[in-house]
Amino acid sequence: MRGKECAKPETPEAYTRKREQEYLQVGTALANRDRPVVSTTENQRVKVSPNPAQSTFTVRGPWTGQGHLSLIDMQGGLLLSKTFWGSEVVTELDASISSGIYLIKILTGNGSIYVEKLVVQPK
Repeated sequence: MRGKECAKPETPEAYTRKREQEYLQVGTALANRDRPVVSTTENQRVKVSPNPAQSTFTVRGPWTGQGHLSLIDMQGGLLLSKTFWGSEVVTELDASISSGIYLIKILTGNGSIYVEKLVVQPK
């Protein structure tokens, strides 16, 4: 009769990497905890057009001043990042961005976060 096999212990490097990733996630969550996230159901004044998009898209919203736009794929990867000024931002899609569903994240100067869905169609 054989006993249960024990899992290999983690190397010190793997343990350290795992803990660093956990601290980064907690730190990010704490840094963002006071920022209100505004979704489209709460604020219909945010418009993404055209949606679906092919080569460019425009986001219009109730914010003013400086903001930051991020385009994020469904795995959480950052594909595009840009700073803008005003209530409208026009963004050109890189040819390497394939068709699919993406998230647009807008971080405004006052700390509000808006998240919208963008569908990219083939060019």
